[in-house]
Amino acid sequence: MLRFIVDETLGGNGGRLKAFYIANMVFGRDESFDAATDPLVRVQANRLRKAIERYYLIDGVADTIRISVPKGRYAAAFEIASPDAPIGGRSGESLAASPTVAVLPFSTISRDDEQDYFADGITEEITTALARVENFQVTGRHSTQQFKTSLDDVRNIGEKLGVRFIMEGTVQRSANALRVTAQLSDTTSGNQVWADSYSRELSAQDIFEIQDEIAKQVTAKIADAFGVIPRLLEKETRGKRSLDLKSYDALLRFFHYQANLNSKNYEWAKRGLERAVELDPEYAPALAALAELACDNMTLRYKEPYDRLDEAHSYARRAISADPACQLAHYAMAFVGFHRKDRAECLRSAARVIELNPHAPYYVGVAGWLMALVGDWDEGLEVMRNSIKNNPFYPGWFNLALFQYHFFRGEYEEALASAERMILPGLPWDPASRLAALTRLGRVEEAQAVLQQIGREYPDFPDYAREYVAYYVFSQKDANALYQALLDAGLEAR
Repeated sequence: MLRFIVDETLGGNGGRLKAFYIANMVFGRDESFDAATDPLVRVQANRLRKAIERYYLIDGVADTIRISVPKGRYAAAFEIASPDAPIGGRSGESLAASPTVAVLPFSTISRDDEQDYFADGITEEITTALARVENFQVTGRHSTQQFKTSLDDVRNIGEKLGVRFIMEGTVQRSANALRVTAQLSDTTSGNQVWADSYSRELSAQDIFEIQDEIAKQVTAKIADAFGVIPRLLEKETRGKRSLDLKSYDALLRFFHYQANLNSKNYEWAKRGLERAVELDPEYAPALAALAELACDNMTLRYKEPYDRLDEAHSYARRAISADPACQLAHYAMAFVGFHRKDRAECLRSAARVIELNPHAPYYVGVAGWLMALVGDWDEGLEVMRNSIKNNPFYPGWFNLALFQYHFFRGEYEEALASAERMILPGLPWDPASRLAALTRLGRVEEAQAVLQQIGREYPDFPDYAREYVAYYVFSQKDANALYQALLDAGLEAR
């Protein structure tokens, strides 16, 4: 199909590439073919687009000429990739230090050819999903196929393929039920570091939807910012000096900071990221991470001078300029846009984050979080909740959006429940949210206990509470309402 489409387009016949013509010339359908009732060409075109994407993410990553079949048409499109531009954000320094993974062909429990077909499909889907994760290197299927029936130890396979992690799995199908198991091994030790299983009813979903759904969940659990691989590798960086860090090591420190917000982790991450940018001034993920740190320095009051929004915006712009396809760069711009009270910039950048890789639950979740906080509550919270389903390690501050959503609607019980799920040691948002909700619920004694906690743990919070609330509540009217609740509870600036 691809060869036919390319030949016709190059021959100047792209305009006649319609479903009927392709069905007749490629698939041998006769004059009775009706595209309205037979989805053959549409389905095969979608499969072709995914195959092309998979190819350029892995085996064809260095190809100069790139072919695509844009949605809504069947004629081919061509472009020449810049020889100087990093592919998918994978440039020299980060490439050498990033995680390496190989997905071995999944095996079937029986000799059923249909199960083999599904096993091949799930292998391809997981390989493609992992290849879309920034800073991950994934071995192509042409290299892993030789180990389809191999009983070789994962350490030997890892050495032969030059990868740190090996993914394996099995597929079992009976009647209308399907069960997929997957496991991840560390080739340096031979130990299994993660395993899970997925059961589905075939009658309820299309087979391709199942493959996509399972691949998305597997990728989220092992490769997301707080997934198994980043968390395991982050522990290995803790004993390293900043001068000894590789670029991806610095990014791992940033992920650790995001999950554990405090001044110590802030300084630890900042030093590593600055070292990464010193080594590679065009390393987009580090520039983007520095943009977020500059925003957090202002809102969380880590180190004077606090107001560094201009610096944050500069870092975000540099990150996007260095790599327009870097998801973290657009996330940083959305974050900066939120703090600059630029709703349009925030929403535009958040949409780009989701578009670049919808299978990255943490950054997609934060995009939804920001969309909700700037007032796009319905869509933003839906995006955030969907990401939470795929990311069991989401940070507690995701609940800030849910707290605000309920509080500003007068749903104070629900607001309190969201506040109690924040669990943010060292940050005033945790007790301040509980204090506001308890006050509006009229639970005076409990509110006073929280007020005393704030006095003990954050004695200077009353002096900057109004400003603190305004940083994370986009609407001035809503910020005033939340601050008034704190005043009604007895919070007083000295």
